[in-house]
Amino acid sequence: LLRQGTFVADVLSLHPEEPMQRFNLLSLSGYDYDGISPQAFLNHAAVRDGRVTLPSGMRYRLLILSQTNTKNMTVAMLSKIKDLVEAGAVILGSPPEATPGLANLPQADEELKKLAAALWGADPAVNDRAVGKGRVFRGMKPEDVLAKLEVPRDFISDKNVNWIHRTVDGAEVYFLATCVDQPVNATCTFRVSGKQPELWDPETGSIKPIPFFQTEPDGSVSLPMRFGPSGSAFVVFREKADATRQVVRVTRNGSPVPEDVSPAPPAIDLIQGTISQAGDYAIHTADGRSRRIEVAPLPEPLEIGGAWDVVFPPRWGAPEKITLEKLASWSQHADPGVKYFSGTAVYQKKFGVPAGITGKTRRIHLDLGNVAVMAKVSLNGRDLGILWKPPFRVDVTDALQSGENLLEISVVNLWINRLIGDDLLPDDCERNADGSLLKWPAWLQEGKPSPTGRVTFATWKLWSKTDPLQESGLIGPVRLLTHETIPDQR
Repeated sequence: LLRQGTFVADVLSLHPEEPMQRFNLLSLSGYDYDGISPQAFLNHAAVRDGRVTLPSGMRYRLLILSQTNTKNMTVAMLSKIKDLVEAGAVILGSPPEATPGLANLPQADEELKKLAAALWGADPAVNDRAVGKGRVFRGMKPEDVLAKLEVPRDFISDKNVNWIHRTVDGAEVYFLATCVDQPVNATCTFRVSGKQPELWDPETGSIKPIPFFQTEPDGSVSLPMRFGPSGSAFVVFREKADATRQVVRVTRNGSPVPEDVSPAPPAIDLIQGTISQAGDYAIHTADGRSRRIEVAPLPEPLEIGGAWDVVFPPRWGAPEKITLEKLASWSQHADPGVKYFSGTAVYQKKFGVPAGITGKTRRIHLDLGNVAVMAKVSLNGRDLGILWKPPFRVDVTDALQSGENLLEISVVNLWINRLIGDDLLPDDCERNADGSLLKWPAWLQEGKPSPTGRVTFATWKLWSKTDPLQESGLIGPVRLLTHETIPDQR
């Protein structure tokens, strides 16, 4: 998606003409921007319907003159800018004062000043000036200029959410991403009107309509977004909004259910189509209709506790197999081979499932709790994929069976602990004082194991025996979570 269609930016930043000059890295609130080289601007920039356009299809509402370290500009460049403004372009910047280089002086500087006066005028206190069909601003923030041009912000969020907007075959595609390792609930507003928002999950590929959204007075769409830790999502607008599917209110046992519940999962998740709490629900849509869903009490989360068998690969310092009476980090184990293990180990567990937990309208998820750092899940011989970020959760409805089940979880950690453990052993090579390798050891060149029993070898000493160990393995708790599914409201 991020390579298709056309990038949406309201601002075009023109780079300086002189070499070795730093150009502006803009920080805009609610708007995005592009940068363009002087050569590309001179050769390709044009104006259509009051916007600066490029052959690629890009269209910009505002041109910013980037003159961070220089107030110089060629006559050819300023002549180009003047032609664009007279044709309808809007620019923001200060008038240049001289031409770069020594060519055609002093005539070039005099001509530049005449062009600057025609654009900016003689009064520096005037920060908004009409020239031809266009306008020239100076001394203002780009956001203030765009607001004056009555250009709504493209994206607004009440939380720190990174975003990018593209138009793909008539659809408006927004990619959103958070920068923190905690769940984030945000209210996001998009400069789109009359279209149904959809959630496109970049992790699973699922596409689902977002039922909770609100049309703002300026026509933009506002909706609540729930992100997991370091979460991201595509919000896509491609179909006409349907009032029969736009939810305006949800009640549970007569009381309103908020769309945004933090940090716990909501009682009802209309995007995923699940209900996690019993009750009498009423879903009210924008067309004035409502429908009721009665949900009987759901089973409590079922913890898969007790002992686990853990199988380690050979020749990596760990025993072939151990039994953990309860889940804990490998770094807390008494056996040094487990404590300092790095690699992939397989957890095995047989557990029983009562018949009452399953049902035709229920979905069951396996939640692994804390995992350090990734896990591959297999249930009753069915591969359920790799979980590489929190929440470490997977739908197991179709693989789970009443009675006995066999669960296998392959967990891989980082190399840090093994490197720390190996540093407890004698050196097996010569190193410089800074930890870099002095020369290749003979045992390594001959393909032999380390004479001191070390498992790893690195050309640089990255970790030492005094460094703290990292959490590793399946830490849990491992639970089965039951949800009721919501029938399609159409």
